[in-house]
Amino acid sequence: MIYKSCAYIEQGMIFQPDALQPCCCDPKRNVTLFWKNPYHGELLDIDEYLRKRAELIEIFKSGKTPEQCENCFHIEERDWKETPQIRNITISNHTKCSCKCIYCMFTKDKEYHNNRQTYNIFPVFEQLTNAGLIKNATVGVAGGECCEYEPGELEGLLSLLQKSNSRAFLFSSGIIFSECIKDALSKRIADLNISVDSGTKKTYEKIKQVKAFDVVWKNIANYIDKTNSSQVHLKYILIPGINDNLKEVKAFVKKCKEVGCTSIWIDIEYNWWNENSKKPIPKHFYDIYKFLDKQKDIHVDYKCGQAYYIFKDMIEGKTTKKKWLFF
Repeated sequence: MIYKSCAYIEQGMIFQPDALQPCCCDPKRNVTLFWKNPYHGELLDIDEYLRKRAELIEIFKSGKTPEQCENCFHIEERDWKETPQIRNITISNHTKCSCKCIYCMFTKDKEYHNNRQTYNIFPVFEQLTNAGLIKNATVGVAGGECCEYEPGELEGLLSLLQKSNSRAFLFSSGIIFSECIKDALSKRIADLNISVDSGTKKTYEKIKQVKAFDVVWKNIANYIDKTNSSQVHLKYILIPGINDNLKEVKAFVKKCKEVGCTSIWIDIEYNWWNENSKKPIPKHFYDIYKFLDKQKDIHVDYKCGQAYYIFKDMIEGKTTKKKWLFF
């Protein structure tokens, strides 16, 4: 049936540290959707979850938009297939991490988030898998650092994903090397995303606030070695005034080529995006785009976040004659 809806409402589930949500978008600010709140890893009442989801979908089918979803850019009109399965999953229940990125919400209270006790995802994930709700899913393992999970937790999760013919997108700082992740890459059941955000040690340390630049690039090379290089994606979050200059981007691309990376993800720092998304875009962003567009041996993806909406016209080959914002 063709109607306006959202992939996260239709088939989404995000495991937060203390809540279960269809998405992490909050277009109306402080008006958030929940499948269950509070939530701390307990098994679910599956019928109740399916009922809540059906109610929201019915609102979309009627031509209206749930209050919490108004003005959200994820809403799109297309032919939505009815299915009970959950295919857009993000696991963000852990908050412990090896670095202190200046754009991360956890950095402000690092000690709390690194010592925060959270739940094991395995029991409820196994419940949903055995109920047939998780099958052929895309599962983002984000939140904190997945390499710092409790022993056996990540291995158990990846095993369940293989059982349900699902694929993991693992997000890591790259500071800790994981044989478990390397094995998942070799089995082609996972992709790995490492957000480096820089091409030089000085900028890396300014953004990440840890001294691990050389270690990270060594681990990246190790992950790429003897695996499909297209499974390892190196992310560059443009942070205006810090790393959004052509010199730094060129240094980053050079490092990518040195380790054999063939996939780059470009994004925009979230807080800057919220404050400036409706303004003319910076002119030097176009220069960055032109440089990246010439990298024929590296695939550059802008669809992982806010960047797509900045570069949309250029990506789609439309005119670039627009008002530019000069910094």
